[in-house]
Amino acid sequence: MVNVILISAHYFLSRRKAGFHWLAESFANKLSWNVLFVTAPISLISWFCRDHRFEHPIFEQSKKVICITDHIRSYVYLTPFAPLPSKNTIFNIVSALIAKFYGKHLPPSLKQELIRADLIIFESTSALLLFEEVCGINPDAKKIYRVSDDLEVIHAAQQVIDCERKIAPKFDLISVPSEYIYRKFAHLPNCRLHYHGINKELFSKQYDVPEEYTKFEKNIVFVGTSHFDYDFIKIAAESFPHWGFHIIGPLKKVGESPNLLYYGEMPFAKTVPYIQHADVGLQNRISDRGLASLSDSLKILQYTYCKLPIVAPIGLQSSRKNFVYYVPGEKDSIRTALAHAVEYDRKTIDISNIYSWGELAEILIKEVSNV
Repeated sequence: MVNVILISAHYFLSRRKAGFHWLAESFANKLSWNVLFVTAPISLISWFCRDHRFEHPIFEQSKKVICITDHIRSYVYLTPFAPLPSKNTIFNIVSALIAKFYGKHLPPSLKQELIRADLIIFESTSALLLFEEVCGINPDAKKIYRVSDDLEVIHAAQQVIDCERKIAPKFDLISVPSEYIYRKFAHLPNCRLHYHGINKELFSKQYDVPEEYTKFEKNIVFVGTSHFDYDFIKIAAESFPHWGFHIIGPLKKVGESPNLLYYGEMPFAKTVPYIQHADVGLQNRISDRGLASLSDSLKILQYTYCKLPIVAPIGLQSSRKNFVYYVPGEKDSIRTALAHAVEYDRKTIDISNIYSWGELAEILIKEVSNV
């Protein structure tokens, strides 16, 4: 039996499904590998800051191997401290000390798992600081860096950014999900562009039209958790009162328009009908840096697979043809983009380069098998 360890900031049983969850399930269910899903970094500082992961039994499961299915187990590497970014000079000095010692004494239970691993996959988090220690424990396992996010864009601690730069050439494979991030690592011979996968089986089923959609002429959907452009949605809802704007995710409500519907956080599978039956997918994102890094996000691939035109700010440039752009804050630009999007010829949208998660897992294995 082949053993793979995925080291991710996510908690495996979280309601929020991220790429590492789908990869873990693909290794387990499609390839029948033994999977250990390690949640790291997570610390008492995270708990103090009311990190949503502590909705789950983090303390009870800390440093224990928890069986989820026959092929998937979970492990929470909870520590007293973990590096955090800060603009405070003193705090940055403390963070640098934490980074220096983070992971130097891994629990025996985790070491035993690392020794047995054939493949270890790191996400782009502060857990990169564990890399050298992990290599010392198991130098023979293949190591993959799956760069889910640009560390500078997500404001990672400087020590983590410096660590990434130092260790990147040492991975057997650097797998990046977007053209934006690929440009950062393209000078390294171990870097490959692998877009996110999607759950094709789930998205290929035919679902009933959501009841809320029957009330409107057109239905526009946003699914996400952050960087939401509230000015855009207020202008859009006011400009097209007969269209429904459906917002799915843990986002605050703005405005009381009857055509502006907030659903809050929703289990992933329940979001699929809202995407499948929408007329337009929204990426009305706003960010002070790295907006272009969202050009190939998981949600963009899901929208594209359902052949939705995508409305996005001009700073979020993509090579995909189904994007319609607007200038943030400009009412006429927003109205024009939405009007053009609902008229887009959806039959022309190409989905041939979208992987399933199982296909992506097989690609990663093939890449490191050739090392």
